[in-house]
Amino acid sequence: MSPETARFAAEHRNEDVRELALKAKRTDELDLPMALDQIAGWQTARTKLPQWAACEDIIYPPHISMEQCSSEFTAQYKAEVARRVVQDSECRRCVDNANAAAREPGEAAGGNASDDAADNGVDRVQQEAACPGTMIDLTGGFGVDFSYIARGFERAIYVERQKHLCELAEHNMRALGLEHVMIVNDDAETVLGELATVASASAQLAGMIVDVANRRRSPSQPAADSPTAIEDRLCLRSVGSTVVEPSPRNAVGVSLTAQPSRGGRGSASILDKTAAALIFIDPARRDAHGGRTVAIEDCTPNVLALRDRLLAAAPHVMIKLSPMLDWRKAVADFRGAVGEVHIVSTGNECKELLLVLNRETNTTVHVCCVNDGDRLDYVIPGDFAVGDAGFESGLSLRKDFSTPLRSARNDTGKVAGFARNDGGKAVSSRSLGRTPLPETITYLYEPNASIMKAGCFALVEERYGVTQIGPNSHLFVSGEARPIADFPGRAFAVETVTGMGKKELKQALANLAKANIAVRNFPLTAVQLRKKLRLNDGGDTYLFATTLAGAKHVILRCRRL
Repeated sequence: MSPETARFAAEHRNEDVRELALKAKRTDELDLPMALDQIAGWQTARTKLPQWAACEDIIYPPHISMEQCSSEFTAQYKAEVARRVVQDSECRRCVDNANAAAREPGEAAGGNASDDAADNGVDRVQQEAACPGTMIDLTGGFGVDFSYIARGFERAIYVERQKHLCELAEHNMRALGLEHVMIVNDDAETVLGELATVASASAQLAGMIVDVANRRRSPSQPAADSPTAIEDRLCLRSVGSTVVEPSPRNAVGVSLTAQPSRGGRGSASILDKTAAALIFIDPARRDAHGGRTVAIEDCTPNVLALRDRLLAAAPHVMIKLSPMLDWRKAVADFRGAVGEVHIVSTGNECKELLLVLNRETNTTVHVCCVNDGDRLDYVIPGDFAVGDAGFESGLSLRKDFSTPLRSARNDTGKVAGFARNDGGKAVSSRSLGRTPLPETITYLYEPNASIMKAGCFALVEERYGVTQIGPNSHLFVSGEARPIADFPGRAFAVETVTGMGKKELKQALANLAKANIAVRNFPLTAVQLRKKLRLNDGGDTYLFATTLAGAKHVILRCRRL
């Protein structure tokens, strides 16, 4: 970018891009399309990527790339997960080594061997927490996710097959002060093959050292360390850094390799001695014709086909997938490799699905539903059934939480009524699922987008003491005097509950000219219902139209808390 272009972008960054395109004076030194991209990019980054926007030297891509890239919240969340996954693995490794050392005869007297070894293990975890190893992003793209994840690792490698994106990343990573990263211009599958070779060689070398040491020891000597311990000391373990430093730390840390390899090992020689702690991959969700894809098999690269190669190259793999994907099927497709599922939303809009794979066969899956500051975690069996019943069989809840579903009809066989708290006559409550609806409905709760995506509605009922208002409605109610302060979603005070009869509606909606209308499991759309009720959009009143068990249609008039 020429100085004139950079100056123009800085001076006009708060102006309307469309107006600038029409009125800006063109000169030979000014690359106007480039300047407009920088202005539009900065304006998007100001709210989407504040840390990037605060860096004056960032170069932004065309507008569509800025719209599609991760936000700062989702990128930071991925960085948080990546760092924890590797640190947890190291912690388990250290504890295992400490316990093994404590069991060696003659290493400590007075029964303190276990305590000493455990203390050493804790010290080691704390020491290595700041440098958990090497992270490799196999699909670097614009580099937003990479820039945040890389900060938690001793060394980070960005891989991208498009040369212009590598050049952009090289500039931006330096501008962000990330001097411990390497930029590799190569194909993800080519690099993956090299990484798998390195990981295999590391494990084989460690095993050979153990065999030689055991053959040479005398009968009175303890057995040599395990291959894992040998790998630790040689810095050849998968959770580690490189055997050979790529460059002095005081030199320019960001370096751009040559063109991708064509049939050979390629020019990314740094990979020859690199063992990865974690691989991050975000397959392109576009087909050969540029159309959007959702299925994993239709993305590039196909991470399902690469499953074994990815896990051979690194003990942990984080995969970013479309939020439209059926995450239950994705877990099943990876055949026991998925240890964690993260459903990430911001602003109550589901943005991405993250799967964390590891080498162990996972008998359980940790699911985390995130929407800004709200988080809901739970654990399910690794071979759970699809649907809410699968969640109910695997929830980490009370042992007596196994009551079968009760009928939604009362003893007379008639459909049970719905309680009202608008001063009208209260009718008997009816049962839904596990618990009856309260006699008086005081609050209504709408789960956030991540919980809706997860489908863990039985868990929400149990954990927050609420009741589903009807099957397939995914709305919850309570009769408590006070609202639930930490419910992961929106909360409403219920003013009136009414059926669809003309007299009931007239009484319940008296003096109401406008309202925000939502429908859940209801025969009319929001537009159709608004027309039927003759209401304008907006205001402070919220109307939720839904269906109870027994096909009874109701509307709840509420106000937002």
